[in-house]
Amino acid sequence: MCNMNRCAVVFLTLAAFLVFAGAAVFFYFGQYADESILDFHIYNRTLQIFAKYPVEITPAEWTFWTWTAVFGWQLLWLFYALILMCRRHGPKVLTPFFFVFNLLAFGFTLAWVMMWGEDLVNIALGFIAGTAASLFVALAIVYYRFDCLRYGMKKFPTGDQIAMEVLVINGIGLYASWALFNAFQETAIVLKYTVEIEDEIACTIVLAGLASTILFWFCLDNFVFWKFTLYTVTPYAPMIVGFTGTFMEFWDKEKRNSIFNAALLGSTSLMLLLKIVHIIWRTRRDRKKSRRHVLVEEEKFEL
Repeated sequence: MCNMNRCAVVFLTLAAFLVFAGAAVFFYFGQYADESILDFHIYNRTLQIFAKYPVEITPAEWTFWTWTAVFGWQLLWLFYALILMCRRHGPKVLTPFFFVFNLLAFGFTLAWVMMWGEDLVNIALGFIAGTAASLFVALAIVYYRFDCLRYGMKKFPTGDQIAMEVLVINGIGLYASWALFNAFQETAIVLKYTVEIEDEIACTIVLAGLASTILFWFCLDNFVFWKFTLYTVTPYAPMIVGFTGTFMEFWDKEKRNSIFNAALLGSTSLMLLLKIVHIIWRTRRDRKKSRRHVLVEEEKFEL
């Protein structure tokens, strides 16, 4: 049973790496290349599609370079997963189910690039939403597994603990958040150009959805599941980048959505600041508790 599980992890790790590589290559040629060798599959640049379907909350072009950071971070944790795969006695945090949902996310991203490039915006929305959903499930799996092993093992390797928090969890958090932001952006496009809702109303609906989602995550992150998510800070960053890009592109103090977007930029930045304060406070409190516990144990030993 153990060998079967190990074989499944090895196979899925390699598969995830290959599908990720395919998604990254297609995304590069679909977004940044001037002359694509994949023109047979992708007829429009990703940014050209955003320019073709403008809405009030389309961010500035530079914000889409966030995808470069997203893919770069995924590459780092995938390399770590390959190293972990080769270690016979490494912590078994990354389970087959975790890789299955990451495979789905990479596959959805690949399909999104192809559908978006083909100007099939309605189908593309489903794929980018699927990317975000798959990543949040993968994040939940790794949170639970990491927490079980961290407190269940006699000594969880410090290097692996840092790698899990920094590379895997924060990397997937960044990817999931940016995919979710893009899904909301494309929802506004579908509402305006397919459902034929007025631009201002469609964007207000999307901004309200973003506001609810961010507030919901903040409450879960800091008050409900903080034990799991304490050191996860990246989900706030893509939202801030997106709102900043929209602010720079479409700021108009006379427009409702511009004011709404600016309010979301300020509140999300405040949430990130509060998250950092929460991390510092929890960390210092835990260290004090640990010191008290050591002192109590020493007193007992002396008695």
